[in-house]
Amino acid sequence: MSSLLKPNGDDYPDAAAKHLADAKALLGDSRFDGAAYLAGYVVECSLKSILQVQNGVATRGHRLVSLATEVAKASTSATAVTAKYLTPTVQNLPSASIVGWRPDMR
Repeated sequence: MSSLLKPNGDDYPDAAAKHLADAKALLGDSRFDGAAYLAGYVVECSLKSILQVQNGVATRGHRLVSLATEVAKASTSATAVTAKYLTPTVQNLPSASIVGWRPDMR
């Protein structure tokens, strides 16, 4: 459980860590589809964690490009506590192959 646990039970940092551990286990077993699927959730939960820290709330939904755009906007404000997370990886997410990821791909 992280310090960002919400009253409704959502805990994006904790979920990201669990999905990452599971993705690594699947990758180690050469189960690439499952690993990639869970990696999408890692990215989503990580972006939502950044938004929650910066804005106090995280956007609902699974659209990675929209989430990355929101993170970029939030991280460039004068009062941004999350600016350190605006890395080239986050900035280039809209052109990454993972942007086509969505939960219904299972």
